[in-house]
Amino acid sequence: MLIQFKVSIAGRDFAYSPGEIVDLEKKRAIRFCENGQAIPVKSQDIETQMVEYPKHTGGGWYELSNGDKKRGKEEAIKAEKALNEGG
Repeated sequence: MLIQFKVSIAGRDFAYSPGEIVDLEKKRAIRFCENGQAIPVKSQDIETQMVEYPKHTGGGWYELSNGDKKRGKEEAIKAEKALNEGG
């Protein structure tokens, strides 16, 4: 069962951070959700959480996947394409 953690939690054989999505045995996943430490996630929700780059941040500025910022959509698209091609 897919769940997303709302808090940091660790044990002898695991460690999860807030926002981390993991696939656990159903009983264990339900226990984390019932305790308020996680929420259930549908697989389609994961796709909608993915950020598209370049991401418009306002005022004509765009953030690239490496954290850099570019002004102008076309410039940002070119720069992101270069990043994705390894250049």
